[in-house]
Amino acid sequence: MSVSSPFIHRPIATSLLGVAVMLGGILGYLWLPVSSLPQVDFPTIQVTTQLPGASPDVMASLVTAPLERNFGQIPSMQLMTSSSSFGVSQITLQFELNRDIDAAAQDVQAAINASGSTLPRNLPYPPVYSKVNPADAPMVTLAITSDTISIRALSDIADTLLAQRLSELTGVGRVTVQGNIRPAIRIQADLSRLANYGISLEELRNVIVAANVSGAKGTLDGAHHVPAYYYGKDHAVSLMGTGPMMGMSGQMWLAWYYYGGGQALYEKLVQQKLRLNVVSLFHMPMQNQPLGWFKNEIKGPDDFKGMKFRTVGLATGIYQGLGASVVSVAGAEVASSLDRSVIDAAEFNNTTSDTVYGLPDVRKVLMARSYHQPSEILEISLNKTKYDAMPADLKAIMKYAAWAESANGEWKFMDKNSKDYAALAGKNVKVFKTPQSVLEAQLKAWDTVIADESKSNPDFVAILDSQKAWAQRVFKWADDINIPTPDPISYRAMFKT
Repeated sequence: MSVSSPFIHRPIATSLLGVAVMLGGILGYLWLPVSSLPQVDFPTIQVTTQLPGASPDVMASLVTAPLERNFGQIPSMQLMTSSSSFGVSQITLQFELNRDIDAAAQDVQAAINASGSTLPRNLPYPPVYSKVNPADAPMVTLAITSDTISIRALSDIADTLLAQRLSELTGVGRVTVQGNIRPAIRIQADLSRLANYGISLEELRNVIVAANVSGAKGTLDGAHHVPAYYYGKDHAVSLMGTGPMMGMSGQMWLAWYYYGGGQALYEKLVQQKLRLNVVSLFHMPMQNQPLGWFKNEIKGPDDFKGMKFRTVGLATGIYQGLGASVVSVAGAEVASSLDRSVIDAAEFNNTTSDTVYGLPDVRKVLMARSYHQPSEILEISLNKTKYDAMPADLKAIMKYAAWAESANGEWKFMDKNSKDYAALAGKNVKVFKTPQSVLEAQLKAWDTVIADESKSNPDFVAILDSQKAWAQRVFKWADDINIPTPDPISYRAMFKT
């Protein structure tokens, strides 16, 4: 019996089947949606690294190559391309279509962290990655001309005004400025005179570069910041108040710095390893930072999976350990990035700072308590050459002034944060305490971060060991003698709550 036999013996059924197939084709043609440009999300990530002043050859050998070696170990990668230009390295990683882009982003961040020890120490910022779609093209191109102002002024307006305002519009993913000019100095060397003195062009270039280094050569006499800003130069600096909590308060951390050997270890790291010509005065340890600002209440570690989250320093490893995809965003851009869904959630610092930067305006859930940054400490950095030239009495004045402001700053911190915390209710913000399951997951993530960072960074190990010794001594005394504060028992007894 052949395949065609049933159709030959049943001509009517065969005809009806043919008509049904034809009708199905007609209906499919008329009703099925067809898109000439279907939306396809290609799992593609682009990593950008900046090193101002570096030539393309330097970028390729010192930045692009080390990153490529670590990226090449990421599974399910289909294609990796890179380009190195003056001061900029861009690496594009394309993964298989079935690869989860958030999981791939975590692998990319891990590879960036693993490359930290092989990258140049003078990188102004760590490598930044972003998810891109190779099918994307500019939707709107604007051309700016003027008959009344210079090209330099026009470039400045495009950079500082138009690009910023356009990036805040809903639905705008990225704004780039092309064709602009930046101030530059051109130096024309007398080759014959250089030859007479036995000086090569490369030696001349090195002298010019060395004479124009910002910061470490004394461009600023002082600055006020947090040590975590040095994280891109060496991850060990993030242990200064933003490392594992170890049961200590902010004041205990500051006491370790001045009386537990922390100052000597930090100055060795900054002055000898990082070769920064600065003297550091630590003060005002801030209290435990919240877990972050979210769309919905966090009920367990699984809520972080696939979440695009903003944080900095060693905390990147903590949130990655929870399953989040960490995105680097400057503090001033956190609120706008949340509003435009560039990121899903974020942590910044404290109730007052978060309010000033507008986080309560774009996210209405604040998760309080976290182990990711137990106590960030402020730092006054002074140019070491200027500081060493001061008489002893002025050095003492600066030291004790920093100590006095440390106490005053902490008192002011309590005053302002308690007021701003009470004002959150007027902004319809709901505050929840972080679940114990999330806190325990953070502590496990710390074990992983510490193990990874300790593999190739002896300064990290030395600072951590010193902190452990201090915590073991001070914690036992404080825990045995003191009642932990704030104390809910005495509070309820006084206010009958």
